[in-house]
Amino acid sequence: GMSIFKKKKNIGPDLGLLLSEFNRSLMLIVDKSLLINNFVSKVKQISRVDSVYVFLLDEQTGKYKLQTPEDKESYVLDRKGKLINWLSVNETELQLSRHADIVGYFSTEEQDILEQLGTGLIYPLKVMNHISGTIFLGNKRDKTPFSTQEINLLSLLFDQAAFAIEHASFYEMQTDRTKKTYRTDRLAILGELAAGAAHEIR
Repeated sequence: GMSIFKKKKNIGPDLGLLLSEFNRSLMLIVDKSLLINNFVSKVKQISRVDSVYVFLLDEQTGKYKLQTPEDKESYVLDRKGKLINWLSVNETELQLSRHADIVGYFSTEEQDILEQLGTGLIYPLKVMNHISGTIFLGNKRDKTPFSTQEINLLSLLFDQAAFAIEHASFYEMQTDRTKKTYRTDRLAILGELAAGAAHEIR
């Protein structure tokens, strides 16, 4: 909605352009892994951080899985865990250096993941009132904390990304369903052909 722009008046014209380009490029990509890679490189470019990790909810397992890179895919966050719970309740970013007390409340497994991924900022990806994923941003290269303005910009980007990722996931589901339907139809036809052939042979 427009409300986010009203609140954040300090967005310059060049930033507005960047956002609309970002939005357009994301909406054009329906391949989910391509979309995430594109998003990660854009965020690194804009925010001057070393790492960007995207966790997305896997509906089947109820766990949030790290999407890329391959060598770290085994990292998962529990849907019922304290970290996701905190994000669901607060629906806001968490800057680790400023809130050691909150980080201390997370489980040891969660704290380990944060540490191993060198996390400086956590941001919830929210779609239709549920947490569809979360982004772990590394610390800034210049080691300064994230300013309010930087967080405002990032949250605009991340909210757009949440929407684009949801769009791509939906597309992926539709494509899978179409493929499955097609396969079932083909099998039915093959079955009929086989039955017909057997009849002919007899």
